[in-house]
Amino acid sequence: MNVGLINGLSGEALRLFLSENDTCHKKGLALLDFIAEKIFSCKDYSFENGITGFGWLIAFLHQKKYLNINSDEILEDVDDQIYKITLADLGQDEPSIDKILGLVNYFLMRYRNDNLGENYYRKFAHSECLNLLFNYLINYIENCIRDTNITPYDFNCCCKILLKLGYSIEYLSFKNVNDQLIEFHIYFILFYEAKRITSKDFENEIYTEGLLYLLMSAKQKKYEILEQRLLYIGKKAGELFLQHFIYKIYSKRKCDYSLLKDERLLFILTNYIEEEIQLFKH
Repeated sequence: MNVGLINGLSGEALRLFLSENDTCHKKGLALLDFIAEKIFSCKDYSFENGITGFGWLIAFLHQKKYLNINSDEILEDVDDQIYKITLADLGQDEPSIDKILGLVNYFLMRYRNDNLGENYYRKFAHSECLNLLFNYLINYIENCIRDTNITPYDFNCCCKILLKLGYSIEYLSFKNVNDQLIEFHIYFILFYEAKRITSKDFENEIYTEGLLYLLMSAKQKKYEILEQRLLYIGKKAGELFLQHFIYKIYSKRKCDYSLLKDERLLFILTNYIEEEIQLFKH
């Protein structure tokens, strides 16, 4: 049984709540109860398919006031387990960037939760986990830049990280990161332009997706000059850029989110400032 956010029951529950329909809301509550009975037999702790994603879902529904709960009480055991997993992952030589970004999703949403009589130390633990994760991600970017031989995968990951960091610091202060962010944006824009000119085996699809991460990030951070430069570069890249779902989200505020696959919906909900989007309604 797939209880995950990607093609699983948690993803189905998320869509039921976002539909803003009373009947769907009741179905969502029933489905949440069913998942809660099954989730602790799940051995997968990933954001996309496991316990971390289900914990994020509960925290998200609390944050959006779909659930009237004390999320600290509900997620106390989940917090403790994911905290241990975070320390273990950061202790590995090369943890998966996507896994680290999934942990950022969880702790950021938990940090944003407000509960009556909340425990200061629990919120502090969330912020400290985020600081550890942010430091790892920034070090990853700096190591890629120092290496100079940036692979298409590295470029894509670095741009995805910049989008996540820019989104996250709208909700949580992280010292000195704003200056680093704009410098990193400039570096990867110049890298992309040089690579496109000099590389005979330019992997257009991978680089184009990274470029779109940069564009979304520049828009959210209000780097207007960089945003215009990215638009100019992207439009020169052609149809892959213009037909990508990220560009469609970027270029118009209204979108039928019910048509987005689970992975794309989660990407929007965990990377795009809420005021910039309108969730789908039936």
